[in-house]
Parts: sequence; structure tokens; C-alpha cells
Amino acid sequence: MTQNSHPQNSFTRLISKNLFKMVILFLGTAVISFIVAKIALGGAKIVAETFFPPAEPTADQDTTPEFIDLQPTLDAWIEQLSGNASIMIYDLDNDKIAAEYQSGETFYAASVYKLLFAYDGYQQIDAKLASADEKFITTYDYRANSYTLGECLDLIVRESYNGCAEPMRSDKKRFTRIENFTKQLGLANTSAAGLYSSAADLITLLKYYYKHPELSEESWQKLRASMLDQPATKVDKNEIEDWRQGLPNGFTAAEVYDKVGWLYGKKGWETYNDLAFVEFPEQNRHFAIAVLTKNVASAQTISELGQKIEEAVLNFTPIPQNP
Repeated sequence: MTQNSHPQNSFTRLISKNLFKMVILFLGTAVISFIVAKIALGGAKIVAETFFPPAEPTADQDTTPEFIDLQPTLDAWIEQLSGNASIMIYDLDNDKIAAEYQSGETFYAASVYKLLFAYDGYQQIDAKLASADEKFITTYDYRANSYTLGECLDLIVRESYNGCAEPMRSDKKRFTRIENFTKQLGLANTSAAGLYSSAADLITLLKYYYKHPELSEESWQKLRASMLDQPATKVDKNEIEDWRQGLPNGFTAAEVYDKVGWLYGKKGWETYNDLAFVEFPEQNRHFAIAVLTKNVASAQTISELGQKIEEAVLNFTPIPQNP
């Protein structure tokens, strides 16, 4: 019996040793599993970002729509034009000319010049050099009323009201400020405080207005409202002026902030001009458009240009980007 006990003890020790190894292995596996689980639950984001860093967004991808070449659109419209024109369409998002035609030619700007005096007036108010509430003029035409400076700044844009605009042009200090302002902006083809200009010069003006560095946000929004909300005006018993029968009338999906200028003669429109900001909310696109024309057949001609521009923008298909 004594001789048989030795193998049995050896067997027992072998089992105990193996069991101990299994326990150690089991505990080690459990610890590793716990660590792995912690990494999976708490550190997965770090691991993922380490091996698969998120792509850095770029300005072009996030905010700038793809450029649309509108030159073919403008060229097609020019082919049907009966009169003469100076035109520029500017992509404000891409800071680039989208189309142009004789953009450096000087034309009679007509009442488009009133945008210069409106901006100057708001600038004076924001600089505390004038008050919007101060009386400016008493008129005796179809409006026949007294108006403050603030009311006049609205009227000269909203309905191109000469009862306020002409006294502003007659003010030597205002006139001189406008002349100096156009020189400051380098508007080489602009003269007589904006009465003559080119499409290229007027686009430079709109680009400056788009940033409006001297204006408060309140003044800028007032100017924008005057360019957008422009109901037809009854100027006498028989005449109603439709301020938006040209370029704005061609758009249905865009907001058009516009200032019109015209001169109607015996044979029709001797001058028909539109200066506008055109914004497509759904497409997040913004354009500045200057249209100066001479002897066009009708305002409908200008409206058709707006229609063609809108069609080109809405039907544009972006080029697929490589992943």
C-alpha cells in the first residue's frame, strides 16, 4: 500500500497543477475580455478617429455652390435683342463673372443713380451726421406731402420718387460725396453722380453694397426692403408705374432686390435699366446683375432675360465629385 501511494500523489499533483493553469488562463482571458470591452465601449471613437480620421470640410464643399457659366444664356438672349445693351451677371458666391456683354460701355443710367444717394443717406445717418426723422422736403406732385430724410431714402428706391431724389441731387454736399465715392471705388465709366455708367461699374458698386461696410444692419435691411417690396404706384388718374415689369418679372423662384431706371420716348423705351441682387434661397445662390439697355422693344425683353437666367440656374446639374 505504501508503494502504491506515490503514483496517486503524483497524479493528484498533476491535476492540481493543470487546474491551476486553467484558472489562471480563465482569469487572464476574462481580464483581457474586460479590457477589450472597455476599449470597444469607451474608446471606440478614439480608435476609429485614429485609423479613419474624419475628412476636414472645405469651404467649397460646405458653402460655395458650383460655378455656373451663364455666358451661353446671355449670348442666346443677345441674339434676339433689338436694341443695344451693357450687361454683366456676377456670381457673388464664387466671386466671378458669370456672363457679360459690352460691360465696359457707358450708358445713360437714368434712375439707377438713386441707389448711390440712398446708400449715402443711410451712411450719414449711421455716422450720426444726419437723422432719419428730420424733415427733408415738402412735395407738391402726386404725393403732395412732407417727408423726412428716412422716408425719402425709402421712396427714391421703392418707387423711384423724384420728389425726394431731385433735391438730393441739387444738394452740392451730397453730390460731391457721391462723386468722391465713385472715384474711391474706381468707377471710371461713371459720371454726373451716377447718371451715366457701365454694367461693369455698377457691378462693382453692387459688390461693395453687398458688404456694406459703412452701414448698420438696420440701415442695410431698410435698403434691401426698399429694393424688394415695390408695389405699382398710381402717379395720376391714368398712369400706374410698375417698377418690377422688367428683370424681376422674369423670376419666380428667386428673390429680386431691384432698382429700375427708365426713359420712355415716343417710339418706346429709349432706356430701360435694372440693377439687382438675385437670390435663390433653395439653391443658396446669389448674383448681382446689371442691365443697361437702349431702344429695346419692351420691358418684356428684359423680363425674358431674367427668365432665361432662372432656367439656367434651376436646371443646372452639378458635376459629381470623386469620393
